[in-house]
Amino acid sequence: MTDQEPLSVIIVNYNAGRHLAACIQSLMTNTPAVPMEIIIVDNASMDDSITRVRQAFPEVKILTNPENVGFAVACNQGIKRARGLNILLLNPDTIVLPYAVKDSLAFLSQNPEAGIVGCRLLDNDGQPRNSCRTFPTAWDYLFDSLFLTKLFPRSKLFGRFYLTNTTFNEPSEVDVVQGAFFLFKRQVMDDIGLLDERFFMYAEERDFCYRAKAAGWKVYFYPQAAIVHVGSICTRQQAPEMFIEQHKSTLIFHLKHDTLRDVAVIKVYLFLGVAIRLFIWTLLSIMRRRPGERSRQSIYLAVTRWYLARGIHLGFPR
Repeated sequence: MTDQEPLSVIIVNYNAGRHLAACIQSLMTNTPAVPMEIIIVDNASMDDSITRVRQAFPEVKILTNPENVGFAVACNQGIKRARGLNILLLNPDTIVLPYAVKDSLAFLSQNPEAGIVGCRLLDNDGQPRNSCRTFPTAWDYLFDSLFLTKLFPRSKLFGRFYLTNTTFNEPSEVDVVQGAFFLFKRQVMDDIGLLDERFFMYAEERDFCYRAKAAGWKVYFYPQAAIVHVGSICTRQQAPEMFIEQHKSTLIFHLKHDTLRDVAVIKVYLFLGVAIRLFIWTLLSIMRRRPGERSRQSIYLAVTRWYLARGIHLGFPR
């Protein structure tokens, strides 16, 4: 890596299989003329994903953990080893499309006030996935729990959280960009610190964006660049646990940045959403007896039990 626009790409891996090597190949092929180093942090994968990378890409740096330490911890391990002035956190289940990194990096460099940039995320069929969001309020969780965000995605009120009521044709300032492609200047990290390691999985990028904006940096969604995000390759292997982690991280975020009164209301709305979905999937699994419905029922049952075990406790979840 030279001193010209140095970039460090950090990929946290957990049993991503063939997707990890495909991600690296797309990154190298479709990122011309960008000096960069690639650092893989492996969270005790049990598949052959790291073996594949070692054989195909000997120049890639690989850090291995003896256990799954979580996304934020692993990212920080990679960041501490990184030499780049700009850092890209990239999911292993992504395919980088031509010039996505180069153009995003150029935008970041050309806009001094920009601290964080995210690109457009596409699914396997080329359809847009949720790429950016606002900071959620208690109302947003209520609307989501009642399915209003999905029923009325173009609504000014109900589409606010996921920004489904907005069409992005130009670079736009937003609150949060998704962590699948999360590009930021090292100077931002120097100002606000590393990712908060209390987030095992999920919401760490939301917290990082919140702290960055509080420090005066701007977060941009850059729709001219795009990647394909297969999604959930690493998390679907432990679905109930990962759903619980999602709720834990949501509560941690609001405990950090909101009042206890707000957190109490948010917790009620989150539990309401889980209870409604548990009822629906239980009913469907009884009526139709399909394996997928039973799986969903077990997920929401596990999350329900987690909430009931915590009761009214409003401290940081463990």
